Amino acid sequence: MARLPDVGALGQRPGIQVRRGFAEQNTEAPGRAMQQFGATVGRVGAEIADEMERRQAVQEAFAGRRALDDWERETIYADGGAASKTGKDAFGLPETVLKSFDERVAKVGEGISSPRGRKAFEELSISRRGQVGEWAAKHAGRQREVYERAEFEADVTSTQDRAVRLAAAPPEQTPEGLARHAAQVKAEIAIGQQRIVAYMKAKGLPEEAVAGAVKEFGSKAHVGVVASLLAAGDPKRAQEYLNANEAAMDAKDALKAKGDLREVTSLGKAQAAADDVVGRGLTGQAALDAVREQFKADPVTRH
Repeated sequence: MARLPDVGALGQRPGIQVRRGFAEQNTEAPGRAMQQFGATVGRVGAEIADEMERRQAVQEAFAGRRALDDWERETIYADGGAASKTGKDAFGLPETVLKSFDERVAKVGEGISSPRGRKAFEELSISRRGQVGEWAAKHAGRQREVYERAEFEADVTSTQDRAVRLAAAPPEQTPEGLARHAAQVKAEIAIGQQRIVAYMKAKGLPEEAVAGAVKEFGSKAHVGVVASLLAAGDPKRAQEYLNANEAAMDAKDALKAKGDLREVTSLGKAQAAADDVVGRGLTGQAALDAVREQFKADPVTRH
């Protein structure tokens, strides 16, 4: 019968050995994994938050832009707005328009919450302010030019008209009175010429243009004076005035004044001759010869 081996003879029974190395090497791995996961989640969250803030900033910036567009339409281009201001009413636009713009920017800025949105709107508003300020300055400048031109033309016309009215007024029939009357007319014309010089020099116009405008004004004034004297029924004084001032007139105006004077004088002479013929009882060829003789002796009407 077979016998089982003696347990003791087999030697010491080996114990169960547990390999601990693998477990020990991986005890921190779950923590690190969680850290990495948390970092990834945080990064993704930050990116999402950043994208949301960016989108909010874009929306706020465009909303601010629309608000400035609305302000521009209301303040500048609407009926009664800045663009419709003319003359003196437009002089203060650079200040008033920018003041209104700054107030609207401040109000719109209060509604922008994101830092990016505020920065974007600030950049936009600075650029728009420059555009608005430039427009207001140019519009006011153009209106100032129009206003000053209108004032200048009104001054010149008024001065010329006054010279004509003074000339037509009956002077005191003494040497002193006649001289004083002529001096008043001359002084009024000189005032108009001085106004022309001051205005044109302020605009930087060349001396040739200034001199031409001064002469043209004086020439037109002399034509007006001659016409006013003729209208007042005083061709003698009209002739004397023309003789004294013809050198200061341009050729066209001088010819016109001479033509007006000749026409009025001829009509007067013709009427006087007709009255003389009728008064003398002349008829037919005798009457015609008498009229011709009167006109032949007159240097003005013989032509």
